[in-house]
Amino acid sequence: MEPNILLNVTKDSFTQLFVALFIGLIVFGILKILKRKKSFVEFIGFKNPSSQMDKKYFAILFGLAFFSVVTTYLQFSFSDTFRGFLTSDTSPYGKILKGSGVGIISLLSGFIYCFVSAGGSEEILFRGLIAKNLLKWLGNFYGNIVQALIFWLMHLLIFRFVTGEWFSWVQAFGFVVSFGLGLILGYVNFRKNGESIWPSWIAHGTVNFVTFLTLFFLF
Repeated sequence: MEPNILLNVTKDSFTQLFVALFIGLIVFGILKILKRKKSFVEFIGFKNPSSQMDKKYFAILFGLAFFSVVTTYLQFSFSDTFRGFLTSDTSPYGKILKGSGVGIISLLSGFIYCFVSAGGSEEILFRGLIAKNLLKWLGNFYGNIVQALIFWLMHLLIFRFVTGEWFSWVQAFGFVVSFGLGLILGYVNFRKNGESIWPSWIAHGTVNFVTFLTLFFLF
């Protein structure tokens, strides 16, 4: 059963990544017809991130990782509601851990899910397509707020699917975390006039994988 979990997670994660790239290609094609000259790689944000990934970036990355460990530990240890949410069959983390147990297969599955599916496909769509254009239209401050709200709305629907509730403590916490994370992911990309999505991709994947690792050791 364990290899099947790894195979399914890999297949689903890369499918989502390719779907995100395909959506980006469609939007790029429409804009190209409208005479906007830019390569697809630049349009999505696959550019050199060296100017964005300085000491401040890694301090932010460490802070996000630390926050993920602490909040995941507290949720798992002291809240039956949150523990049930994190380990349910409808939660990606719970599905992986219950399907493959605590071992190398679950670690590989968790890594692929966190960096390819959650990190990759979401950053291509939300920071590569949505945020980059919103920041140009609305400016960095308001554009970042709007893209973070859109990012939260997606998680509102995800939490509704997992918990079956629109309004709950899980949803309230989900708003704080997803909206706050959306703001930070937008910020690490646009600071220093950066146009690469690699900083937010790495940060997003790291936050998710650190959360998974914490659950892995607590499970």
